[in-house]
Amino acid sequence: GDVRYARFTRAGREARAAIARAGVALRAGDRATFHDTVAAAVRDYLAAKLDLPPGAVTAATAAERLRCAGLALGVTGELEAFFAACEQARFAPAGADGADMQRTLERADAIVRALERERRLGRSLAAASLLVIALANVAGAVAPAETPNTIFFRANALYGEERWAEAAAEYERVLAAGWESGNLYFNLGNAWFRAGDVGRAVLDYERTRRLLPRDPDVQANLSYARELAGDGGTEPAWARLVFPLAGRATSDELLGAASALYVAIMVLLTVALFVPVLAQGARSAAAVAGVALVVVLSSAGWRLATLDLPAWAVVLGHDEATVRFEPSAGGTAHFQAKPGTVVRLLGAREGWAQVERADGRRGWVEQAAVATI
Repeated sequence: GDVRYARFTRAGREARAAIARAGVALRAGDRATFHDTVAAAVRDYLAAKLDLPPGAVTAATAAERLRCAGLALGVTGELEAFFAACEQARFAPAGADGADMQRTLERADAIVRALERERRLGRSLAAASLLVIALANVAGAVAPAETPNTIFFRANALYGEERWAEAAAEYERVLAAGWESGNLYFNLGNAWFRAGDVGRAVLDYERTRRLLPRDPDVQANLSYARELAGDGGTEPAWARLVFPLAGRATSDELLGAASALYVAIMVLLTVALFVPVLAQGARSAAAVAGVALVVVLSSAGWRLATLDLPAWAVVLGHDEATVRFEPSAGGTAHFQAKPGTVVRLLGAREGWAQVERADGRRGWVEQAAVATI
């Protein structure tokens, strides 16, 4: 599994390097090496990205795999023209002139660049490849006749056919197998949102943003879904100013950066102490690193205190949930919470959850009406 994922992640870099080598062969007039290298570059790239055996890579199989992933990429014509040129060169290697070879090289480069730029390709196929790695050893998680790729691509195909609830159910099967990722939660949130289930959409978008804090699509979709739920959930402007990195990196990333900055400061101070000629510059650099350390640590502390450490939940269902003063069906109603409202969990008692809304109002709601983020 690790080998397959490593193959996926380095495919773009290796393809560009191979295309560059093909360009060298073209300029040197080495036709045979050129055709062999450029054909292998695209074939190996598609095999890695689409999880196909190298011998099974054709224009038709590549286009079909992209279609099954729900990706509307305008490269089908380029793929067909490229493979046709390679096939012609295979049987008539002396037939192509320099201009034809240059067009083939440019076409190969265009195919790789187009697929690398396509955001959904990276997200969908990265998730698919990770599914292969993470689920390959989960015994009994899927039917013997199915592979993780089959489930994931079927979910994408259902999504492309606008069968939102069915697509969500397939994505849920993957989660039930014990694997999670920001990409998968994002796809699931999109499916639930399209299916009209705002509560579950907000739940999965919230889970996504904890794993992919810098993704603008996640932020935009989450904000829109929470607005529909009547729950803006925006962070105070002063918090974004004082803790600028809290919403742009995970706690682990921030703490890792803080550790690196601390080490850098110690090294710079040591240099300032023992290398007089560099003392002034080292002290200045240490001061800058110290300021950065304060920003990073404060952002990490704010994120931990407000997002990662507290228990958060989302109100589910299609109707408003009644929040009561007491944990009892006969308790006096305190307020109504719309599906998609994010609340803080304060406690639980006999099937009831004590929650706190963003405005500070507290009460008890049936546990079945909320799901933990």
